[in-house]
Amino acid sequence: MKRLALSLTMLLLVAGLALIGVAATSGDQTVSYQVAAIQAISVSGNPSALIINSATAGSEPDDDTDATTTYSITVNKGSKITATINTVMSTGVTLKINLASAGGTTQPNVDISDATTTPLDVVTAIAAGSKDSGQAITYTLSALASAGVVEQANKTVTLTITDA
Repeated sequence: MKRLALSLTMLLLVAGLALIGVAATSGDQTVSYQVAAIQAISVSGNPSALIINSATAGSEPDDDTDATTTYSITVNKGSKITATINTVMSTGVTLKINLASAGGTTQPNVDISDATTTPLDVVTAIAAGSKDSGQAITYTLSALASAGVVEQANKTVTLTITDA
């Protein structure tokens, strides 16, 4: 009887060791993942000062234009770029902006002179996956002769990338 009990114990011990070896050969894990919405924009710096200092006799003063700055974007969803200005331009003075775009539709020469509270679309229909780099920003300053002499001032233009 002792022999039978000892044999059964040995058999169970060997079978148990075999099962432990099988159970340890693999393991499963669940990996959660997500790609969040990406809408990134950067600008290269500030444009040169816009100065109106000439006119053709009998006409309004000549516009001044600057196209020395650029912007870059990366988006993974349909987007657009809007522009606002921190304070309204002086009476008779107009500031327009034009953004070139390889991945969207440009709204040419958008007058942002009083866009302090309502952002204006400057590039629309930017496709998901767009990676525009080094796209030109052009500013145009215009003034009526009736604006008179306007002392140098600074305005902050904010470009925002948002959902289309």
